[in-house]
Amino acid sequence: MSINTNDLEDEDSKKEGILKSVLYRLEMPFTISIFLFQKRF
Repeated sequence: MSINTNDLEDEDSKKEGILKSVLYRLEMPFTISIFLFQKRF
């Protein structure tokens, strides 16, 4: 069985994209809450 390097690269880029989108979703509420917190004071 031979493995395509292109397939492996595709998998890596997919994982990277998922990780980035997850981090982005986690980051947004955090930055917004900090922004609102600073506005309050």
